[in-house]
Amino acid sequence: MPKTIQLILTDDEFGQLFDGLCVRETAWRQTAMLMRGEEPDDTAVCEECNGVEEAEALERAYSELVAKIHQQYRSQLAET
Repeated sequence: MPKTIQLILTDDEFGQLFDGLCVRETAWRQTAMLMRGEEPDDTAVCEECNGVEEAEALERAYSELVAKIHQQYRSQLAET
């Protein structure tokens, strides 16, 4: 079972970290679009990968991670 990690960050530090994850999510979304033969908004952000399956898996992984972190962040804001 994976270990749980707890980080203590300022709002600014969290914002920078979260923004970086969102950039990666976008890059993999655009890459998955390109691999499926769709027209991505910005091909410059597309990543190298072994095909559509890998691109879609990474897109999903980043999307789930961003959603999970965003939910936890909102939950913590509601507590204060």
